[in-house]
This record gives sequence, C-alpha cells and structure tokens, in this order.
Amino acid sequence: MSEKEIQERLREFSRRDVLRWGLGAAATFSVIDLVAACGGTTTPDAGNGAFKTDPAKTVQLVYAAPTEDSGTTTRLVSAWNAANPKTQVTYQAMPKTSADTHTQLVAALTSKSPTPDVMDVDVIWPGEFASAKWVQPLDPFLSDTFKKALFDSAIHAGTFKGKIYGVQRWYDSGQMYYRTDLLQKYSVTVPKTTDELLAAAKKIQDGERASDPNFYGWIFPGAKIEAVFDHFLELLWSTGDEVVDKNNKIQLNTANGLKAAQFMYDSVYTNKISPPGTSTYKPADLNNQFQQGHAAFMRNWQFAWALVDDPKVSKAAGKVSLAALPSLSSGKAGTGCTGGWMVTINANSVAPDRAWQFCEYMLGQKTQTQMATLQSVSPVRPDAFNDPAVQSSQDGFFKLMAPVLKTTHGRPQISNYTQLSAAIQTEFNAMMANQKKPADALKAAQSAVDSIQNS
Repeated sequence: MSEKEIQERLREFSRRDVLRWGLGAAATFSVIDLVAACGGTTTPDAGNGAFKTDPAKTVQLVYAAPTEDSGTTTRLVSAWNAANPKTQVTYQAMPKTSADTHTQLVAALTSKSPTPDVMDVDVIWPGEFASAKWVQPLDPFLSDTFKKALFDSAIHAGTFKGKIYGVQRWYDSGQMYYRTDLLQKYSVTVPKTTDELLAAAKKIQDGERASDPNFYGWIFPGAKIEAVFDHFLELLWSTGDEVVDKNNKIQLNTANGLKAAQFMYDSVYTNKISPPGTSTYKPADLNNQFQQGHAAFMRNWQFAWALVDDPKVSKAAGKVSLAALPSLSSGKAGTGCTGGWMVTINANSVAPDRAWQFCEYMLGQKTQTQMATLQSVSPVRPDAFNDPAVQSSQDGFFKLMAPVLKTTHGRPQISNYTQLSAAIQTEFNAMMANQKKPADALKAAQSAVDSIQNS
C-alpha cells in the first residue's frame, strides 16, 4: 500500500473505531504498526529516531491553530502550499479561546488520531501534552544553528523534563498600557513600582472623576480565568520569588504571595483605584473600558494595542503607550507573564519529518516578519523582531515591546498545570469578588493545590 493510501486510511479512523479496537487485542495499535503492516514507505530514521518519509511521495498534513481575524495564518499556509507541492497543508481553524481549543485537541489526541499533524498549543500545555505522550520530542530536528536563530526563551518555554516538545511561534506578554495625555495633564511619570502606580492612579482618578464618574485609575483581569492567576504571578515574580519549589511543587501561601494577593484585593476594596466589578473582568472587558476613555492604566496582553490605538474604535487612540508592569519591590524590574502559542508535532503523525519542515517554515525569518507586520504579534527571532519593516509597523508598537519582553517570565511546565490553575482561579476570583480575604484565599488555594499535587 502506498504512503498516500496509508494516510487516507488513517484519516478514515474515527474516535469510535479507535476506542472499539482499544478494547481488544489491538490495544497497543499505533501508526507505526499500520505503516509496517501495510508495507508503507515511511520508515524509522536511525539518525534521529523519527520517521523519514520518502521524498518522492506527496504528503497531506493538517495544521491546527487558533482562528485570528487578520487572515495571516491562511495566507502563510497558502504560500507554503504553493512552494511545496509534495507536502500540502490544510489549515484547521481552531476556536479563539484557549480553553475551547484545548478541549478539541485533547479529544483528537486521546483518540490517537494522526491529525492534526502540527498543532499550535498554548504555552502552558507542553508539560501536560508531553506527559500524556500526545506530542513528540523535537530535539532530533533542532540543530544548534536553528536554536541560535531564536530567542532562548522560545526554546526553554517548551522544555519539559529535559526534552523540547514545543517551540514558541509568537510571543505575548502581560504589560501595562497607559494614557500619555493624562500622565502629562497631571504631571505623572510612568510608574515602575506598585506604590508609584497607586499614587499616579489615585491622582488621575480624583481629577477625572469630576467629568467621568465611571473613571478608574487602574484596571486588571479578575474573572475566573487564567489571567487572574497570571497577574498574581507577575506581581509575585517582581519580588524575586518563584511559584514553584525545588521539587517542582507550586507554593502560593508565602509572604510575597500574600503581598501580591493583597495588592490585587486592595486595588478594588481598600484603595479603590479599580472597579468593584473587577471580579468579572476579562481582557476584552478591560479593552472596552480603556477604549471608552474610562481608565488611566491597564494590565492586558499584546492584542490590546491594535484596538486601543485604532481611532475607529478607541477614544484613547493616539494617546496611549505601554511599558513593563510595575514591580512590588523597589529596585526590581516589573515582570510580564509570557503568553503566546507554540508549534508541536502530534506523536501519531504519519510524517513527522515533513511536519517539522512546515514548523521550520513557520519559524523562519521571512514568515515571522510577515506574521509580525500583518498580525501584530511579537516574533521569536531577533532577526525578525529587529527587521526595519517590523520596527516601523503598528505605530512603533515593537519598539515599545522590546524592553517589556526582556523581563517576561514563563509559567511553570507542570504535567497537571491546567488542573492546578483552575483550582487557583476559583479562589482568586472569590477574593476579587470580596467573598474571601487575601490570606484566606491563599490558604484555600494552597490547600486545593496540595490536594492535587499529592494525589
């Protein structure tokens, strides 16, 4: 049977088929078994431990990545297909929401589907996916020359237990947006510490409330989503502390952990520089507030820039800039939580070598430059990030981002991170809704985390 026929056969397998076979003697069935049984031309490559596909064969790959409004991903895949007739890629548009994409990918991977071959995964998933053996190590494909062409963090972010399971395709980060006109109006400098932020936010808020009763000095995410934990981590990291101990266990209930939680709580209920509805705020809600001119400072992700600086939808357009988040500790740099997506290869892909070639293309200098200028996301290569076309695009966005990215920090790669984070989000959201005081929320979160970690 030809390789193309093998691939077509594999794509016909439904989740029900795999589960049915898994109950019988073929419980250890794998793509390797089928290829061998059918006399396929895809064979193990002794040099790298992966498969080496016959270069004369045409391969059909599926690439799953979140939907994005600019159409850049579709354009990049089309350009690849035009230049690579022997390796054709179908773009499978996934949901915009990380959690929804996770649900769909897990359903495919647990059924041992050979597709999607290449997947964009959230930066917090490599540990989980690697532990489940859903994705394969990329070390055999990664040359030293290739790794040196990327920022170090692009490689480290996808490393789990000494092996590389994903490479960052584009960066995101938590950062502080601010109104340049209001800082000038009230003679305030860009705050570098949370104490400075409190003073600046209160001063501007007191002045603006005369004409806008809905105005707040500082807005940040407090809803029961990943971002509420992200912001806690940003504050904690700015003290110099880590959230995991030497045994790779999450430790929240510490002195600096309490300082971080207390600042979040006090911003709403003690200092009142943040809205009482913060416990419901997601990134899009924050953007709406800022675009309507109702805030001086905002914690958000990179996507916010294109919206808050667009005169068609934002009253703040032309009057906004960004900087690193303020630090809880004087003398220490503020830290943004690293976000973004990584390329990975399905452990059951029939042609992982071709899949990696496509990954290389998506991580290449030309592709990364196009992605940055068209999609407004930060590239993972210095030669792309510093490209004049990138630096001059998006009203100077990437020039502003350069110092912010220098102090970003990645979340821990833990196999059950998603489960742990969900438990933490519940307690932090209760704190932001004033249902628990910071100390009580931290204790409850630590107890939930310990229960999961020790199970």
